[in-house]
Amino acid sequence: MLKKLFGTNKNKSEPTASNTPVCEWMEEGLLFHRQLVIQQNKPLDGYLYQLEDEGYLTSLSDDAIVMWDDLYRLINDEEHLSSIPLLDLPPVWNLAPQLISEGALSDPEFRISIQGWRLNEHNLITGGLNRTGALVRIDGQEGLMPDACWRVLQAVRELAVKQNSESGERTNQLGWAKVRKLAKAAGAGMDGFLAKSVVLHPDKLKIEMRKAHHGGVPIMELLPGFDGQPEKWLDSFDAYQQVQERYHIIEHDGSVVHVIMSPESKTVLESIKRMPGRRVAGDEALQWVRNPYSVMGAETVAIIDPDEFEQARANAGIFFHRFHIEPAFNAAGQISHVDLVLEEICPTPAPATSLRFTDAHEFHPFAIELQAKMAAGLACGFWQGYELELSDFRYEDLAGILRLLDRWQQEAMGRMFEELFDMSNYGDRVTGIGPIETPSSPFIGKDGGEQWLPPELLASCGLDADLLNHWDTANYADFQQFCERIEQAKANGNSSVHIPTIEVEVTLKVAETLRDEWAKKFELSAPSGKEENKLRAGLLVDSGIQNSVDTTADVRLFSESTKAVLPSSLRPEMTLRPHQMHGLAWLQHLYAQVPNKVTGCLLADDMGLGKTLQLLCFIAWYLEHSGNNTSRPVLIVAPVSLLDNWEREFERFFHTHGMPMLKLYGSELSEMKLKRNEIPITMQEQGIRNLLRPGWIGSTKIVLTTYETLRDQELSLARQKWGIVICDEAQKIKNPATLVTQAAKALQADFRVACTGTPVENSLTDLWCLFDFVQPGLLGALNDFGRHYRRPIECKTDADNLALEELRQLIAPQLLRRMKEDVAELPAKIEDTSCRSLTMSSLQDRLYRSEITLYMEKSSLIEKAGERNVAVLGLLHTLKLVCAHPHAIRPEGALLDVSPKMRWLINKLEYIQSLGEKVIVFTELRSIQRDLRLTIMERFSLPDVHIINGDTAATAGRGLSRQGIIDKFQAQPGFGVIILSTSAVGFGVNVQAANHVIHFTRSWNPAKEDQATDRAYRIGQTREVHVYYPTVVSEHYATFENKLDDLLSRKRAVAGDMLNGAEEVDVLALAESGC
Repeated sequence: MLKKLFGTNKNKSEPTASNTPVCEWMEEGLLFHRQLVIQQNKPLDGYLYQLEDEGYLTSLSDDAIVMWDDLYRLINDEEHLSSIPLLDLPPVWNLAPQLISEGALSDPEFRISIQGWRLNEHNLITGGLNRTGALVRIDGQEGLMPDACWRVLQAVRELAVKQNSESGERTNQLGWAKVRKLAKAAGAGMDGFLAKSVVLHPDKLKIEMRKAHHGGVPIMELLPGFDGQPEKWLDSFDAYQQVQERYHIIEHDGSVVHVIMSPESKTVLESIKRMPGRRVAGDEALQWVRNPYSVMGAETVAIIDPDEFEQARANAGIFFHRFHIEPAFNAAGQISHVDLVLEEICPTPAPATSLRFTDAHEFHPFAIELQAKMAAGLACGFWQGYELELSDFRYEDLAGILRLLDRWQQEAMGRMFEELFDMSNYGDRVTGIGPIETPSSPFIGKDGGEQWLPPELLASCGLDADLLNHWDTANYADFQQFCERIEQAKANGNSSVHIPTIEVEVTLKVAETLRDEWAKKFELSAPSGKEENKLRAGLLVDSGIQNSVDTTADVRLFSESTKAVLPSSLRPEMTLRPHQMHGLAWLQHLYAQVPNKVTGCLLADDMGLGKTLQLLCFIAWYLEHSGNNTSRPVLIVAPVSLLDNWEREFERFFHTHGMPMLKLYGSELSEMKLKRNEIPITMQEQGIRNLLRPGWIGSTKIVLTTYETLRDQELSLARQKWGIVICDEAQKIKNPATLVTQAAKALQADFRVACTGTPVENSLTDLWCLFDFVQPGLLGALNDFGRHYRRPIECKTDADNLALEELRQLIAPQLLRRMKEDVAELPAKIEDTSCRSLTMSSLQDRLYRSEITLYMEKSSLIEKAGERNVAVLGLLHTLKLVCAHPHAIRPEGALLDVSPKMRWLINKLEYIQSLGEKVIVFTELRSIQRDLRLTIMERFSLPDVHIINGDTAATAGRGLSRQGIIDKFQAQPGFGVIILSTSAVGFGVNVQAANHVIHFTRSWNPAKEDQATDRAYRIGQTREVHVYYPTVVSEHYATFENKLDDLLSRKRAVAGDMLNGAEEVDVLALAESGC
């Protein structure tokens, strides 16, 4: 076939004259007549054999040919420079084609052609060119067109053939991309349309790298690109979550560049896209940087040139490190520190770098992570931003590191146990370690003792947390009876149990949860005659009730002209509102007076004004202001439901590199705690069972924890010196008698912030307790404070105004409280009154009267007043269910017929649905939450109605978190309903997408109700917020809901002044009034 294709009309067997050319130019290349070459040019014949061996020459039957592509390859081969003259080639002329187009790229008739040729950059030759293949004849002279010019000619031909068989925009774009790339290399001319129609189809990628340090942490960034890439290429690449097949990039001059990715290039770019922000984080990404070909396959070599890749890595200063460990010992032969010595692997290595571990807890993560990398068979890995080479690290080396870690941990444990009882390691308020003592004072409420069934737990069990908070859990006989009832229910196969004395029925699962938590109560002190109950020891803390420290320093007043200093780590797109800037400036002003005059403050802004952002800015500023390497860490204590939000807000508003955060709760806490068998038996016998591992805090700058963890781990947290301690929702520490309050006051901190929108919920003792935490001694001892301030103010004596003003002036420098109406432009909050008179059904009336009668009969048999009071709690719980959801007591009749409140709710939701707006429904009772969800889903054909209560994950560690559910609800367009527990989610979350708030059941405290309403009524709300308190009434008597509504309204009316508080309704007084 080749002979036929390239054959000539000459008869090769005929004798040839001596002057007959031995070769001739063909469209396909340079053809050699072998017989003539042998006869006339022996050196050329030998050279042709060499070219055939090297793949340049293709043999035919009688002839041989060098194809044009092979000829240009040969001309460019330096090893053949001395032999090429044997071919007697004409010179290569400086020739460039002039390209023109017809139609647009999107046009099926789009075509590219060569209008003419430019010789020596000046002489324009129009029309056709006298040529044979790449041989050009001009004015009787012969010359070769340049290699690049020949490639353009071939690409134009290929595009034309492709367009004839497969026309379309993609064919046009890909063909023009190839032609354009070759034309640029050949210096070809283009018409106006082609010059502005830039289509790139990169067949190779260049991976540049950049390494920088942010906050002392090395950051590695990849910058994928290609030859001729447009200026805005990376911006376009980053703008999409997934790699695109085509990018349309608008340049500064308004021209559009079309980039079409090949499947191979797209695969490489997708691997980079999986790295957030194109930043190398994690061992998998580091394997890619070390050797992308081993990760993605050898075919990647065709896309990324290995030499260019290695050079880019070196240019960025990215080198892998061999490493070894060097321990140091003190005079006693114990490990004092361990150095990790890193040596660069590069032609001219820099001096070795050392990272120092100062305690076993710091060394532990390194050893364990190294073990994991080895087990995974990784060839390299990160440690604190350094690239570790593991290919030559042996398992014997790993075993030595693990033995060193074990020795260091044992030594550290021994020192910690010795230091535990050294009081010099604690703050001034800690007087010793021993059996827990409960402080007492006439100014601490009757329910002021430690509550071992906390509201969050009761709420998670679907019980009325506010009501049962009055239940006395100190009676050990009640606890024993409860345990017996649980076991009896299991034996009899019953699914529910009644709680002793209050006789509230709960499921067996809930009963077991309550029992396990209640049991912790009796680890504190052994009831008489119960030797099996073990003592629990804790810190003995000066309660400040009888005596207090002397605080005489005058705090400088805040000047309105003081300007806030924003932290540099605040993301540039984030801004603070004026009142938030004022709050930050106030915090910085007070911190400047530490420690001589100020030790803390109370941030009491109204709900929804962005306290969290102000405090995060203050924390970031503090860490920068005091130097990250020398600053003491920050402790943030908050309800578990808010900790996820703290972490999210920190990541959202700040560049967090260099500010490592530790979550001291949940699974992370379990890893930090000593196991029971690691604590000496002698210490356990003294009641010490909760300790964190030595050096647990490591290099962490911010610690997040819960109030329960603060209470349980007080021995470890109180020995740590903190720069700032923040107690969010600080009403958790408003009771001087609780263990969590004492644990908070035991903390050593340069500066303390109590943060709460309701600083006085019940009485002025709340305020005293918060200030005793932030500025001990400012308000004196509690008993003195009570006599001097609390009684005159709360009893409305003649000294009322004087005492009130004196107290205001005393706390003013360290108290910041702004209300929404003062600083935020919010739409109106409208309270619906029409729903406060829903007539109860006949079923509700019968149930209501029956429960009252049963209680009266039972109370007549109870001799002790205290037992009668406990029985009242059970009655109120039942009456609450009768009014709100009678089916929870007796499932008789259709729900909407027997429950006026449910009927009103459905009608109201239908109206809200017609508006396309969203609703929050608050109730803490589990049975009501469940039936509300089912009824609403069925009636409105909704795929789901989310409930957030104590069962909902507070963080994203297990399933969708509370914040995740709220984010999903807010993002959903149009009508939607979400059901929230007042106790579990009544504070700290933002749901501004809803503008209707329904309190289906009521709280006992108006402040808590207002907190719940402010989940929607806060900064960011753009619509009027409608608030509903549906209330069931009777024509014959004042119902439970009727009386509770009236009491709450009166409490709310007098709570405008923060110092008056918004006292919780007196439960027993409510019962005595005849519910």
